[in-house]
Amino acid sequence: MRSSSSILKVKRNLIWVDLSGEMTQDYQPLLTDTFGFHPLAVEDALIETHLPKIDDWDEYLYLVLYAIDFDKAQLDVDSHEVDVFVGPNYVVTHHSE
Repeated sequence: MRSSSSILKVKRNLIWVDLSGEMTQDYQPLLTDTFGFHPLAVEDALIETHLPKIDDWDEYLYLVLYAIDFDKAQLDVDSHEVDVFVGPNYVVTHHSE
């Protein structure tokens, strides 16, 4: 079986990893060791930043976006942060909801 980092090197592979939940310390090794994301980008992704943004880290983009939830019955709008890493053949998303 090939390691996950060697799978990333095959440019024809298209990978989407969706990380959801509150156990963010479990995600840190995957983000820094497997994908090679900068520790500051990982730190931003694993805490709520409150501002949308795009950072260009040369090998990948890091985006902070907000998804909108609408409760029609209550006429209530809520938003939640979605952190996105976009590379040449992968997308990694992180959200707590």
